[in-house]
Formats: sequence, C-alpha cells, structure tokens
Amino acid sequence: MKSELKRLTSRSNGGSNAVRKSKRNKFIAGWINYFSMADMKSMLECMDEWLRRRVRQIYWKQWKKVRTRYKRIKKFGIPL
Repeated sequence: MKSELKRLTSRSNGGSNAVRKSKRNKFIAGWINYFSMADMKSMLECMDEWLRRRVRQIYWKQWKKVRTRYKRIKKFGIPL
C-alpha cells in the first residue's frame, strides 16, 4: 500500500493536486473495502500520519517563495 501511495503522490508524476487527490482517494477506498473485515486500525493510523506528512511536503515544495509560504499558512489559519 505504501509503495503505491508513494507512486500516486510523487511530484514527478505530473497532473494537478486535484487529480492526485482523486486517484489517492479512489485507491484508499478500494484498499479499505477489500480489507474491511480485517483488524487494521493501527496500520491505517500509521499510514494516515505518513500520508498527511507526504501531502504537506508536496504543498511546501510547490510554495517556493517565502512570501507565498507565509500567505498560504495565514490563509489556512495556522498559527505562526
């Protein structure tokens, strides 16, 4: 699962963030439906933490200028 998510969230993959998000959500929904009977709560929590960190990294790399980073952080209401 992690290697496939790594491929789907790769910055060299091309496409917009919306396309990345839809592909990622489709993959995760299929994975959860397939393993719905299994007890995988702790594994999913770990993957969620990793995936959130990965998505933050993608956005941070896109905001190249310090001014852009500052504006976006302010826009999302994150305390500085």
